[in-house]
Amino acid sequence: MNSIFVNKNWDSKRERWLNCLHCITDSMPSSRGNGERTATITGLRSNQQISMLVERLAGEELGQGICGALFAEKSVGAVFGLQLCSGEQVVLKLFHPSQLLTQLAAVHRCLDRLVRSSFPAPPPCSRLFQTEDGIIGAFYTFRDGTVRDAHDPLVRRELAQVLAELTSMKQSGSTTSDVALSPSSKFKRCRSCPHISIGALRTADFMGITSV
Repeated sequence: MNSIFVNKNWDSKRERWLNCLHCITDSMPSSRGNGERTATITGLRSNQQISMLVERLAGEELGQGICGALFAEKSVGAVFGLQLCSGEQVVLKLFHPSQLLTQLAAVHRCLDRLVRSSFPAPPPCSRLFQTEDGIIGAFYTFRDGTVRDAHDPLVRRELAQVLAELTSMKQSGSTTSDVALSPSSKFKRCRSCPHISIGALRTADFMGITSV
């Protein structure tokens, strides 16, 4: 398998990909707030080593090579938008070390049910995997779209409608009844699915939306 750095279909996006990779290799701030740094998601790999890891994972999990890239971002984890040699576009998510495999497996069970119910959620296109050095990841189907302002009243109404739909699915027991979410340090009030559901109902009620 040719490296994505020399693949003939890759040249036009190579520079953008390399620039994006710099944000992935930066250390993430420590949650302790004392100036120390945690290990990066991808360890001490160089940009080229990260690209080799991404390409290897695509080969192992999807059986395909990479012919281009769409983006690379870091938030809670590292995310890579990739163009496979088949023409398919996928997203590789490498999760933050604080997220346990058991927790992520529960999230995937919930996600699978949402996808089967035609809820707008990204369908996984691989299993949850773990590399030899402990990085957990998965591939998902890429869905293109537009960036919208979450403060826009119309967007907020649409979000409330989606949350109301998710809430009704939860209440019917058709999706997330067996999934318990762990507390998040960033969202301390959202401690469980029921708590999130109550918040969604309140939002929908405020916006004048009836839960279906």
